[in-house]
Amino acid sequence: MTDPKTKPARRAKPATIEGPRQKRAARRQTAAPAVKHAAAPAAEARAAGAAISAPPPTPKVPMGPAGKLGIVVALMRRPEGATVTQMGEATGWQPHSVRGALAGSLKRKHKLTILGEPGEGGRVYRIATEQPA
Repeated sequence: MTDPKTKPARRAKPATIEGPRQKRAARRQTAAPAVKHAAAPAAEARAAGAAISAPPPTPKVPMGPAGKLGIVVALMRRPEGATVTQMGEATGWQPHSVRGALAGSLKRKHKLTILGEPGEGGRVYRIATEQPA
């Protein structure tokens, strides 16, 4: 058993040391005031009773893949289509990577219908204009 006389006394932390949560809260309080958003004048006008017209609806454009897959899709959407060599040069991919992207990502994930027809410089790939429902 330990005797209270031999047990070391715990020191209390000084009151000036703050924990990470208190430091973050203090930084938030001293941060720059928030900037009013563009919607604030509209809210003020609504409160005043003025009529505000809604923004015009944006047309629904089918979104395709972005990045290098988007480059591949853009090449295949051309009227003349694209060969594996052309898609590889545009993206920097090897031919087997282009074929894998066509079969895996574009056909399976993005549900695009890809048509491949023999052409002069190799097989020419196109995206079908009508998508299956």
